[in-house]
Amino acid sequence: MARNLPQQPLRRHEFRIGIVCALSHEANMVNMVFDKSWEKSNIRYGQTARDLNAYTTGAIGNHNAVLAYCPAAGNNSATQVACSMLSSFSGIEIVFVVGICGVMPFNIHLGKSEEILLGDCIISTGVVQLDLGREGPAGFKRKDGLDGLGRPDAQVRGLLTKLQANRSTLTQEMIAHLQTLQIRDPAWAAYPGALYDRLYKSSHDHTHHQPPESCNQCDLQLGICNKSCRDLGCDDQYLEYRLRLDCNRLDYNSSPRIHFGRIGSSNKVLKSATIRDSLAKANDVIAFEMESAGIWDVCPTIVIKAACDYADSHKNKDWQQYAAAVAAAGLKSFLYNFDLPDKVESSDSVTSIQETIREADNFLRNYYKTGNRLQIERLSGEKLSLNQCYINLAMVDRSDQKQHASGNLSSSLRARLKLDASDIGQHVPLEEIFESKRLADGTTVVPRRIFIQGRAGVGKSTFCKKIVNEFLENELANSLFDRLLWIPLRRLKSKEKDFEWSDLIQDAHSFTDPTWKQVRETYSLKFYDPAFLDRTLLLFDGLDEISWKQDDKMYDFLQGILNESPNVIITSRPQANYLDMRSFHLELETIGFLPEQINTYISHCIPDLHIISEMQSFMISKPLIKDLLRIPIQLDAFCYVWALTESLNRKDTNELSGSRRDSISTMTTLYQSISLELSKRDIARLGFIGRPHELMEFEINKVLKIELKLVKELAFQGLINAITEFNPKHQDRIGSFLAHNGVLLPTPYRPMLERTSFLRCSDLEQSQRNYHFIHLTFQEFFAAKHFAEHWQERTPLVCLQLTTPGTRQEVNPFDFLRKEKYNPRYNIFWRFVTGLIQMQSEEQNQLGHNHNDIIAFFDLLHDKPIDLLRAGQYLLAMHCLSELTDSAKQAVRDLRQRQEHLLRMQVVREYRTTGDWRSIGRGFSENEFPEGVIRSFLRSFLQYEHDLPFEETLKGIVLWRKSLEAKTLVVVSEFLGNTFSTDIRLSACIIIFEHCTPEQQDILARAVQDYYAMTKDSTWRIRSEAAQALLYDRRAPEEAVNAVIALLKDENDSVRSQASITFGHRLNLSHGNLVTLIGVLQDGDYRVRISALDTLGGIGHSLEEAGFGSLPEEAVIAIIASLQDENPKVRKAAVYAFQNIGYPSEEAIIALTTLLQDVDHEIRENTAWTLGSINPLPKQAIVALTALLQDENNHVRAAAAYAHRDIEPLPDQAVVGLTALLQDENDSVREAAIYALENAKPLPEQPVVAMTASFQDKNNRVREAARRTLSIKERDQPSREDAVSSLLTRLKATDSVTGYYAAAALAELSLSKDTIILLVSMLKEQKVRHLVEQALSGSPLYEDVIPILLSMFDCKDNRLISSVGNILSRWSLPKHVVTILIEKLKDADSTMLSAVTLALRQQSSLSLENMAALIATLKHDKIYNVYRVLQRCRVWSLVADLDDQRWQDLYTYWLQNANTDYIEAVCYEFENSLWLWESGVQYQLSSDPKRTQELVQLARSTRSEQRPLLEHIEDEIDHPAKRACYWLRR
Repeated sequence: MARNLPQQPLRRHEFRIGIVCALSHEANMVNMVFDKSWEKSNIRYGQTARDLNAYTTGAIGNHNAVLAYCPAAGNNSATQVACSMLSSFSGIEIVFVVGICGVMPFNIHLGKSEEILLGDCIISTGVVQLDLGREGPAGFKRKDGLDGLGRPDAQVRGLLTKLQANRSTLTQEMIAHLQTLQIRDPAWAAYPGALYDRLYKSSHDHTHHQPPESCNQCDLQLGICNKSCRDLGCDDQYLEYRLRLDCNRLDYNSSPRIHFGRIGSSNKVLKSATIRDSLAKANDVIAFEMESAGIWDVCPTIVIKAACDYADSHKNKDWQQYAAAVAAAGLKSFLYNFDLPDKVESSDSVTSIQETIREADNFLRNYYKTGNRLQIERLSGEKLSLNQCYINLAMVDRSDQKQHASGNLSSSLRARLKLDASDIGQHVPLEEIFESKRLADGTTVVPRRIFIQGRAGVGKSTFCKKIVNEFLENELANSLFDRLLWIPLRRLKSKEKDFEWSDLIQDAHSFTDPTWKQVRETYSLKFYDPAFLDRTLLLFDGLDEISWKQDDKMYDFLQGILNESPNVIITSRPQANYLDMRSFHLELETIGFLPEQINTYISHCIPDLHIISEMQSFMISKPLIKDLLRIPIQLDAFCYVWALTESLNRKDTNELSGSRRDSISTMTTLYQSISLELSKRDIARLGFIGRPHELMEFEINKVLKIELKLVKELAFQGLINAITEFNPKHQDRIGSFLAHNGVLLPTPYRPMLERTSFLRCSDLEQSQRNYHFIHLTFQEFFAAKHFAEHWQERTPLVCLQLTTPGTRQEVNPFDFLRKEKYNPRYNIFWRFVTGLIQMQSEEQNQLGHNHNDIIAFFDLLHDKPIDLLRAGQYLLAMHCLSELTDSAKQAVRDLRQRQEHLLRMQVVREYRTTGDWRSIGRGFSENEFPEGVIRSFLRSFLQYEHDLPFEETLKGIVLWRKSLEAKTLVVVSEFLGNTFSTDIRLSACIIIFEHCTPEQQDILARAVQDYYAMTKDSTWRIRSEAAQALLYDRRAPEEAVNAVIALLKDENDSVRSQASITFGHRLNLSHGNLVTLIGVLQDGDYRVRISALDTLGGIGHSLEEAGFGSLPEEAVIAIIASLQDENPKVRKAAVYAFQNIGYPSEEAIIALTTLLQDVDHEIRENTAWTLGSINPLPKQAIVALTALLQDENNHVRAAAAYAHRDIEPLPDQAVVGLTALLQDENDSVREAAIYALENAKPLPEQPVVAMTASFQDKNNRVREAARRTLSIKERDQPSREDAVSSLLTRLKATDSVTGYYAAAALAELSLSKDTIILLVSMLKEQKVRHLVEQALSGSPLYEDVIPILLSMFDCKDNRLISSVGNILSRWSLPKHVVTILIEKLKDADSTMLSAVTLALRQQSSLSLENMAALIATLKHDKIYNVYRVLQRCRVWSLVADLDDQRWQDLYTYWLQNANTDYIEAVCYEFENSLWLWESGVQYQLSSDPKRTQELVQLARSTRSEQRPLLEHIEDEIDHPAKRACYWLRR
């Protein structure tokens, strides 16, 4: 820690550091930390004539410093000392106030998680003068803290930011300096001992708690006694527990720590815990002292003080000497890490620095743009530009129940892969990430600190490149930031020396250019400047890709940077080992490609249109695979494999070009195909063999035997240990196991991991690298290959415990299946296992063997343990059945038939149990649901055998099924023709239109013919129903669409209207359809022309809403021409069409502006409405609209007024015109004028007066508009206090409208605690209760408010009780409040039950007693509110501790409601225990065999009562289960 000492100053103005101490023992300790004293030198520095201070001069580290002594305590004395010191030592740039202070026991931001103990060091980030303010008749009002004293200057802020980032280094050095002091002066610097660090509760004052007979040491004015705590008898039961002082903890350490925070300063000694807490909370301070405020405004100041008491009435002087030593040691550590900048530069020097920054910024911009850094490399090695890639983001809502269980697993493939924003939260476009967001708790935030997570393979690195590209090329957030710094964290390298910004930038970019070397140092130093960081966006890429060590200096540096930087984006994979970071404004997750983006991406990667068409047809026929291809890495691999195979097929004329489509029919065959091609790529890259593309699978396995063995072992051991990131310890554990079992791994073996295409690693040194699979599904696939091999070979699986060295277990594959078949973590794994076992069985058959492994596998799926609820078991069987490919083996075909029969019975059972036809559609909606079952239902309808309702089944297929095979469409086509009802025929047509492929033209032609016949039916209702049927069908053929276009000319108004509505929703009109539709605009019947215009307007609106662009130009031109139609009704329809097609062209706006002079007042009115929807408007249109405010027709005036509503800024002439309309005779005109004036900023006095007068208007809507507008204006006025006061007055207005808008305005303000208490008290007033609820919707829950709300539960007003429950439901409540609420459930009625469970909605944990009390109310829970609370609090983890009655109540309720829309679960008996999987979490309900059997019988009896088909289904399973036993014996 030694530092080079500076040269001794020759003159006193050369000293740049000042130190001030108030007490002698403070100054003594500071003297002892000087490395060199200049007092004995020949140089005498002297002081000015009026300077009466006493000084000591010397050096600490590389700084020359002067120590000044305060003659007395207090801010006034400190001010005099500082002023005198600066007059003598004019070169001082910063002053350190060093000594002792009182402290808050806990950091007010972090609560009890960060304790402050006696002896801890406090370093100021700001000072609040507590006694600076104004005295009035009502009392003292302190001037706001930092507003009164000013912020720390930029130099101090930058310094503190740097040191906070290196806090651990600073602390270690401080402790070392303290130990040196203790050696030099053990008596003064000794640690008093943890026994004497005693913190009493704030309510326990240091006074006599029993009246004494007499005491001469009591200070009656202060209300405290001067005796010691021991002599006074302070009660130890009031002592606070201090975690850091618990000597029984393994990590107990009595060393002092450093805390950064604001310090309160005044001329008074603070001896009251309650006042301390109040001041700390109100002023955001963590310490109290008496000197720093006097120096703060005189010179840049940093306060370094140590805690000698807790600023309460128990304070004494026992800790003062030790605290002074700690403060002196803290000063020395601080100065050792502090470098003053060079002396203030000239203006030329400042200009030079600015030019250097610009040069460095430009250097970084050019660096990012060159060297393919902003391109994406495909698996093929080709480069893709970022314009050809997509990033989709979803906001993570931590308050949502779905996010509460975000770590839980789901059996749904889509939910597991998180393909949609709906699986996570609200979709957030990339270009909008810095725009204001409204969060789930009602608060609004402008995101500047953003955390983005995403699994491997979903585009986190692409996101970073996209952000950089958008910032550089498309000016994303350029108004917020001057520069962007992209830091790939995997490139950072640990160093023994302190880590700095210069290291961070150099490691991240590895610059060697001489230009950078010239600017590097100056540029890096600017990152310590807070003003510079305020305009800098930091992009940290891959938090999960760096190895963190707690004692690493790089760790300390990044900890500070990530916490303190105001503008930061961080990317990481989920469940990574994050740093301890403060909260973010926004948390996002990357999700898969959108369906339409898949086709676009393929078109960028594949140049051959024929191949693209084949791939798209394939994906349409395989929706499950299309879902998988929404994962970016998966889609890239798919394109690579398909293109490569097609290329080879064309070279080999013996192989059909369509073989790829035939070979990929399941998820397993897709991954098998991809893995084979990537393995060939690895062989070619490694140079193992000359022509790898000619190798067969067994040859590939032979060449890559060791590599694939290692990959499969990693995958399986990671899966069973729930590990996706393999650190060096995991790698060595698995490598050692393989080596021990005869696998000849090379030495070293880790380079082998880097050579495979299936793994990715961090950029650390090879021995420290972590590895993960390119996507989780590839890990599951290779784990399944490992399992399938053991299944086939009948060898046990060895399960290693990667977190516990030396622990392993051998498990028979059949037993492993029994144990884990219901575990959601293995759901995709079992699908792969099914496909792989079938592949192996087929290969064995080809070799002449007769293995029936796949049959045994399905038999075991249905064997014990059996799901007592059945649904989970059938879902698993259905998922596995979807992986079976068509087979020539009769045994496999029989297997499929049996499984489909069971699934058919399951659908029937669900429908008969629920009576809800939607349960049919929900069953069909699963991509894995076998179409053989759907065909069997359809054939039974043709034979008039109805297990299910006929029309509802077809409707379920239309609404929920995403794809159908050709065989199914053949059956559907049999419902065409006059034999069936119109509904059935139309459903059949839509099914065929939606799912037919080009190869099925005969079926499509039949459907078109039948549909055409219905559009020509003599009954107008049938024609209308035919038009309606195409409403949401996006794939109807052109002939069917033209048939609907013809209906625009139908003689019946209803038919024409329905045809227009149908077309208005279509997004995929062909050019021919569009030309036909435009031609209808020339029809001689004006009613037909109107229908065509309505249709074009609807199409334009639908395109705009879906984000697909706008109406084609030729259609817009046709509408513009219709604006001049001779018929006014047609002109009116053309105007209306422009309201729906988004922002029209300049020509259209000019034409519309001309129509403002039309003779028909309805056209003038509609034109005004249309122009009002366009923003921005050209000046000519605004002038014309303003002139229209004086139109003779009141409807026109109202429309013109409304059209001004979005014009910003509102021209003065328009304000005058609108103000005049406030006196208009027409109600609608006055109302419109009021709404339009909302945009006048500022609103002149005259319209304000006129609007206030409108409060008495005879029309209710006018009064409502006036009150709403003025409420908004009051909310936005500069003084928040005035705004709140005005709005509270309006809240109690006599009419509800005024109160409604006042409440809405209050909800958007940050309300004080007093205001919230006032609002809560108003809940008792029934008239304003609902308004108060709204006003409180965005407010925090203060502790003082809770008792008031709880007291309202005791009233007799049920509506008030419900309101209180609704208000409390917005926050997570303290434990004692939860207990009080649950106590109220005893003998509660339905209102109280509903209110309390609503209030508990945000709780994540409950005590056992509270759980039991809630369970007792389950019998009254009709809408799952109580169970939702219990489920959120993981009630099943505590069942072993519940008494029998409560246990049975819970279990019975759960059995009756399991597998509803809300509760999804699996319950089964295994090894004499009862197990439950619910929401992806496993619970052991019973381990006692007798109890287990009782619960199993209860479950069976309950389910039998509900499901009469249960016994029959068990009979169906019985035979396969017996066969499974046979295969096991074999």
